[in-house]
Amino acid sequence: MERQPGTCAYCGKRRAVSVDHVPPKNLFPRPRPDNLITVPACRQCHSDACSQDDQYFCLTLTVSEQTGDHPGAREVRENALRSLSRPEATGFRRSFVAGTGHVPALSPAGLFIGMRLAYSVDLSRLFRVVERVVRGLYYHETRHALPEDHDVVVASNETFIDLPVEKLNEYNRTVIEPLAQLPARTIGSRVFWYRYARFQQDDVVLSAWALTFYAGISFLALTGPKSYRHAGAHACPVNLR
Repeated sequence: MERQPGTCAYCGKRRAVSVDHVPPKNLFPRPRPDNLITVPACRQCHSDACSQDDQYFCLTLTVSEQTGDHPGAREVRENALRSLSRPEATGFRRSFVAGTGHVPALSPAGLFIGMRLAYSVDLSRLFRVVERVVRGLYYHETRHALPEDHDVVVASNETFIDLPVEKLNEYNRTVIEPLAQLPARTIGSRVFWYRYARFQQDDVVLSAWALTFYAGISFLALTGPKSYRHAGAHACPVNLR
């Protein structure tokens, strides 16, 4: 794809840029919707490694039990699995197979009913894609890149498991529930939607993002100055009200 001079949505630097889809367009079944979001991206911020992460993200979400009944996820999953047979996908296919295995299956009553196939997920790899999506959406909504001294903190259901109940309830009350009251921006037929809010706390500007894929898998992300996070505040609940 031809690159033109411009400002990268991810790093904010003036460089040769091309168009990148936010979220990755491989998540959408064909024919793809006409309201896909695109942002300018430089080669350093959208490399071949990013494309491989996008492929991993797509396959991981679509093989999940949480999205298995979604028609869009089913169609994309079939195409993604077929792509694993391509010769150039050998390395990716090996890593995917290496992450699969059998685990005990339990009934709702907790009784062992056999073994089932499961997939070990690399959360850090998923979070890299979510971070890039949030940075792209931030640019789309504000028309400028997230400041260089800011970072993105991503969380999912898995990262909330070890939180004390009191802290989890506080997150629900101060971040998740208020976000849920905001209008959602939807792309595709229940394939992806997001809600976001920008707000001020302790004299710094933060933003909160709730991203949902295939109506079954959600991520929460917070943005703010790195110094604010290092001081311990960025990891605490923030009040959107």
